[in-house]
Amino acid sequence: MLHRRIHRVIVLAALLLQASCSAITGAESDFERARARWTSQRPAAYDYTLRLSCFCGGEVTRAVVIVVRGNLVESRTYADDGTGVPAQFTGAFPTIDGMFDTIQNAFDHHSARVAVTYDPALGYPVSIALDGAINVADDETSYTLSNFHVR
Repeated sequence: MLHRRIHRVIVLAALLLQASCSAITGAESDFERARARWTSQRPAAYDYTLRLSCFCGGEVTRAVVIVVRGNLVESRTYADDGTGVPAQFTGAFPTIDGMFDTIQNAFDHHSARVAVTYDPALGYPVSIALDGAINVADDETSYTLSNFHVR
């Protein structure tokens, strides 16, 4: 009787482990497909608007229009008034490839939550929700990418 219970517990644990691994694998698989789609179709020049939501201050949470040419950022301006983003905040507003690097970093550091929606045509991330650790308050970050245009 005890042997059967131990066997059931081991089987249940194995199934739960497999389910959790397949969920991670699915998200990472979606990521790889989207990144490959983006890499194969990346326009030479584009712009998009990025809104960051976090517990990190007003200048970083304002929507920013990012203009990219040749995978380098040409400009970062606040969407609400057109002023330039101060140099100390520019790292928060990367190219689309930089956004993929942010997602990869979350996977590499085993973030508790990595939820991403991708554009079906070009593969770039449209929304990203990250939570580094479940038991840590205020470490959640989300990104919303909108108004994508090929230049």
